[in-house]
Amino acid sequence: QGDFKIAQLSSEVARLKDNRIQLHQKMARDQRGYREKQGQLQKEIQGLRRNEMQGKKTIRELEMRLNASARAEHVSKRRAQIAAERQKTEKENDAGTPSGPGSGKKKAAVGGD
Repeated sequence: QGDFKIAQLSSEVARLKDNRIQLHQKMARDQRGYREKQGQLQKEIQGLRRNEMQGKKTIRELEMRLNASARAEHVSKRRAQIAAERQKTEKENDAGTPSGPGSGKKKAAVGGD
């Protein structure tokens, strides 16, 4: 009966050793899996950040184009407005003053005295 107990305990020790080895292997696999998942997540985060930066850059470029376009349109309208005002002023001057050399200058000189 003593030999039977020794055999039983020896098999129990062997089973525990096997369980310990399997547990260490499982822990190593889990750790590798965790590291791989972390690496994948880091790559994904970097990709998203890169995309975000590219998106922001694109937005800035489009805003600059929009601002430049709006500015150019504003300048163009302002120039047209100035030209229209000049034409209106010239028409008023042509219609309201007698034509002749120096007629406008004489009025300015008389008003200045």
